[in-house]
Amino acid sequence: MTRARLLPALLLLLAAPAAAQQPAQAGVPANASPLLEPGHWAVHAARRLESLGLLPPTLDPHAGSLPLAALAEALASAESAATAEAPHLLPLLHAWRNRLQEEFAPLLPAPTDVNAPANENAPANAPAPVNVNVPVPVHVHAPVALAGFLGYAANHGAALAGIDYDNQTDWTGARPAPDLSSALAGLSVHAIAGRHLAAALTPIVDEDGLALETGHITAVWRGIGAWAGRRAIAYGPGTGGAIVFGGVTPLDGGGLYLARPTVLPSVLRWLGPVGAEAFLARVTNGDRIRHPLLWGVRVAARPHGRLRLAAQRGVMFGGEGNTDPGLRDFLYMLIGKHAGESGELDNQVFSASASWRPPLGRALPLLAWIEWGMDDSAGAWRDVPAIIAGAELAAVPGVPALALGVERAYFARSCCGNTAWYRNWSLRGGWTDDGRVLGHPLGGHGTEWLVSARADFDDARLRARAAAFTRDRGAENLVAPERAGRSRGAAIDARWRPAAAIELAAAAAFERGDAGWDSSSLTLTAWWFR
Repeated sequence: MTRARLLPALLLLLAAPAAAQQPAQAGVPANASPLLEPGHWAVHAARRLESLGLLPPTLDPHAGSLPLAALAEALASAESAATAEAPHLLPLLHAWRNRLQEEFAPLLPAPTDVNAPANENAPANAPAPVNVNVPVPVHVHAPVALAGFLGYAANHGAALAGIDYDNQTDWTGARPAPDLSSALAGLSVHAIAGRHLAAALTPIVDEDGLALETGHITAVWRGIGAWAGRRAIAYGPGTGGAIVFGGVTPLDGGGLYLARPTVLPSVLRWLGPVGAEAFLARVTNGDRIRHPLLWGVRVAARPHGRLRLAAQRGVMFGGEGNTDPGLRDFLYMLIGKHAGESGELDNQVFSASASWRPPLGRALPLLAWIEWGMDDSAGAWRDVPAIIAGAELAAVPGVPALALGVERAYFARSCCGNTAWYRNWSLRGGWTDDGRVLGHPLGGHGTEWLVSARADFDDARLRARAAAFTRDRGAENLVAPERAGRSRGAAIDARWRPAAAIELAAAAAFERGDAGWDSSSLTLTAWWFR
């Protein structure tokens, strides 16, 4: 089977997780809505809602495709629940809704007050209840939310992954990424057309000219969503990254997802709401083989209100210069077996994850998670695993606007017949797109400790995310040997909204290695919303 004939079969495979199920809200399909990028502040807010125990079961904040409308509904639902269960959180939740409304007002129904009974336990300064029964709007026109920005960006000392597999043969080592120091300008456009179509577009202009940072079209029909364009994909609960897809590198492709989770029939109902999504993209990789395809899939279930289980999988395969795949190769990839005469056709990464909210009460809203992964070979999950584990306190007692977290990532060295993490002998660029890691930013073999903080002060008009980390990269890391060994770094992203239509943002990061190298980045932007 040629590549051209294989592609329709792959698209059918993409549809399988979703098409095999019916939406939980049969007869009431979700409207189309733009998908938000993994780094958007509202996505992080939704993750904190899960830690707070206020996230509705219909939303998975760790999925790759998160519609704007679903996040708005989740915030509304959380505010309704907190009125009776956690009134001390109402100011924060109300502020999040207001900030989202300012940013995307043309695409969201305006919140209105309701004549609800007063909550005797609510503090005197709690905001007035709002109508959280968000209607499903039927758009007869094409509402558009516009944002524009001007700013400056600089990057220095970044490294791209090496090429080849073995350090002792022709491994290139880390390659320097181009430095950048440039003024920039851009637009962010989010639009809805009727009930079934939506779009998001972010073109930017810098010293390299005009580029599309992200841009996609989304369609929803009978509970099944589809997207096509350029997006970053993040799967998993981790704060500092994920094993399979970490959400840093935008990809060109398309995918399918359940617009609403579903409940499976019969005994499988115990799994609770189940969500599924998949995508197919093309990446730039290596030297001998160019432009392979990348397939990703995630399935998640919530069998208990405090527990979420998920499985993530990625397969890089084919490409110019690789073996022409046949039907057997396609079936091998489907079941996780190496494809091609010598396993040269594909590179596979898999992980399973769980997040759990222990019953500590509203005073200690904690979420703990673990993601356990393997690269390519059977037995790797036991002999050479990757493990990311962490916990976050979503609201510090007395300071509910502040969240604190800690996380550790570990990627084992190859042994016992298993391969090195994120490297592949055939697709010699490893688990990367043009040298940029698709998975965890550690880059494979090594360890990382990370502490993080998130704050939403001054009615969420001042928002900040900060992290500090230590890393110890091993000899098989994608940027070894130049950046092997210990390093320390930090990152901060602060945003201040002095008025409803204006936001000032600053993001900075640096990392310094004991071997004498360093890398840094700085982005300053001024935004306006319309």
